Amino acid sequence: MRASVLRLALVGALVVPSSAFHGGQALHGSAPQLVSKSPARCPSGVLRHASPRRGRPAMMMQVAGVVETVQAQIAALTLDDIAGGLFIISLFPYLGFLYHLGKAENKTPELGLFGFKFLLVFVGASIPAAIAAKVLYGAQLADVDWLHGSAESFLALTNLFIVLGFRRAVAGTPGYKDAPMTELLSSPLATVGALAGTIAVAAHVLPGDMLVLSAAHPEPANALSFPTWMVHTSSLIEWLTAMGLVWRYAQVSGNPRWKGLTWGMLPFHSSGLCACTYHVLYNAAPVGGLVALQAGLTVVGDMTCWYAAYRIFEYARENPPKAITTGLPSGWQSASDSATGATYYYSDTGETAWDLPSIPQTQTQTLTQSSSGSNTGSAGAAGMESEAAYFGKLLALCLAASALVKWGELQFDFPFAPSYTVAFALIGVPTVLNVLTWVQRSRADDDNFNEFY
Repeated sequence: MRASVLRLALVGALVVPSSAFHGGQALHGSAPQLVSKSPARCPSGVLRHASPRRGRPAMMMQVAGVVETVQAQIAALTLDDIAGGLFIISLFPYLGFLYHLGKAENKTPELGLFGFKFLLVFVGASIPAAIAAKVLYGAQLADVDWLHGSAESFLALTNLFIVLGFRRAVAGTPGYKDAPMTELLSSPLATVGALAGTIAVAAHVLPGDMLVLSAAHPEPANALSFPTWMVHTSSLIEWLTAMGLVWRYAQVSGNPRWKGLTWGMLPFHSSGLCACTYHVLYNAAPVGGLVALQAGLTVVGDMTCWYAAYRIFEYARENPPKAITTGLPSGWQSASDSATGATYYYSDTGETAWDLPSIPQTQTQTLTQSSSGSNTGSAGAAGMESEAAYFGKLLALCLAASALVKWGELQFDFPFAPSYTVAFALIGVPTVLNVLTWVQRSRADDDNFNEFY
């Protein structure tokens, strides 16, 4: 990465002609010649530069040399150089995203905001890990499993904080429910993952002649370990979950533009698919461009999330929260008098009052229990499970997906004949399905969905 940064910096420096730093004059090792005009024609005795025409051939040669040097440097750039430069560039719009997301007017859940900030820890951990892989092993980070998995674990933690923060914020929202375990375990992903896991266990336990469905290909030496695949699949599933919870938060916060952040998060998911596809194809050189594509989608995701965060802040600033009356007794509602604009209260039985009616003690206890149960790890509102059960289901999905990828792909030939056609299919199909899912949810205007898939 350091070499790529230096090379990109050199190209940037060569784009600017050296004459720009010297008043626009060509450098010949001496000061420009000055000629004095006749006192009759120039009474003030002002000295003028000689005609620039004499220096034009030399300047044109210098410019041509600079252009050739730039072209040579550009031609020498590798996909790794481009990816490294894009990853560095992506940091700046992400900082802008954090700035606008953290505005107090947005009412961003604190733990969720911390999760987005924690991504910087992942970035900071990845740089020394990549350097260590190069210096100690002479390999890219993706081929040194323990360093790779350790660095990527910070990304999984990032997404975990985001999910936990926004789930606590939407707890108790009407229509929200946690999917039952039977629904998750009966999903196609869980079924295929369980089958792949069974095959993997049988391949290590049973003799080869007793196992009909043995692995068709041996696993390469640079294949990701099961824990490292767990980190990758959890990051993708957690990010999808976070997108659903951010969408729901639009209703809780009263700011509909939070749904725009879900759309802004889409390129990040596709970026993660690029990384996983690269690993599915065993980090093969013929598809090395996936790393540059991942970096490009990261830049796009930073920009779209920044724009979404700005729109959230803009709406919150233009529509400050209004003082509302809460905790009315059962059967009572509030309204504004058309003549005076004052607030009055009326009940279902026809009673009216200018003063806020008192709340019965039993109803007060119910309201208190409901609000306190929504932000804790225990079961809260109807349909809500404890955080342990919720993340237990998330873990089950990650286990199934990891087993499916790690051992299931050995049954096919395409991971061992990498091509961009296969890679783009593995990235494009899930991306299109993800987009169509959110298009459907936007049109349905219904928040009663399962954010796991």
